[in-house]
This record gives sequence, C-alpha cells and structure tokens, in this order.
Amino acid sequence: MSVNPSDIFDSDSRIRENLRKARLLVGDIGWWVLLLLGLVIHLTTVVVAFNAHEGIRAWVVAALSAVVPAVPEIYWAIHVAVREGTVAHPYVLAVIGYPVACALFLFGGWLFFPRRVSGQLDVSEGAER
Repeated sequence: MSVNPSDIFDSDSRIRENLRKARLLVGDIGWWVLLLLGLVIHLTTVVVAFNAHEGIRAWVVAALSAVVPAVPEIYWAIHVAVREGTVAHPYVLAVIGYPVACALFLFGGWLFFPRRVSGQLDVSEGAER
C-alpha cells in the first residue's frame, strides 16, 4: 500500500486550517466572555460598595469604586469574605477566579492549540508554511 505525498500534505493543510478556525473561535468567544465577566464583577463591586454604607457616603464610595477598576474589587472581596466569615461567597470566588480565567485564556492558546511544523512545536506567530 503506497501513500501519495500530496494526500498527506492536503490532510496536513486541512488539520492546520481546522486548528486555525478553532483558535479564532476560542479567542473570539473567550475575549467576549472575559469582557462581560469583568463588567459584571465591576458592576457588582459598585453595588457591594453602595450597600456597605448609608446616605451620601454610599454614593461617594460607589463612585470611587466605579472609577478605579481593580483595587476596589480586591478590597470589597476581602470585606465580604471577612463579613461572611468565608471565601465561599459567590462574589469572592468570582474576584479570585477572574484573574485565573484571564491567565488561562491568555496562555491556554499556547497549551491547547500549539503550532506543529515538521513534527516540532513552533510557537512563533508567523510560522505558517
């Protein structure tokens, strides 16, 4: 049984094209999911900050939390964890999990969709043949 070299090349190019499409799909969906999750966490932070105080102070704290994105999320996650006595609160878990999800999204493409050229991994951007 002989194998035609052009069949192998066509199969390799189809696999390469399918991997490219999978990268684009995962990247596009992942980007929008992370963007929406970040927005939800940020808006939840503003609500948590507003509910932690009363009167005009609540509005000031909520406005400050809305203006500065990352620091208030960490502060209010610690505040909620101490108030509830556990880190198993959904808001705290979301604030902890969001950077993990971002890291998996950024570095997961290299792990799950590596580029293979001549049987060796090639992670450079322009490594298409």
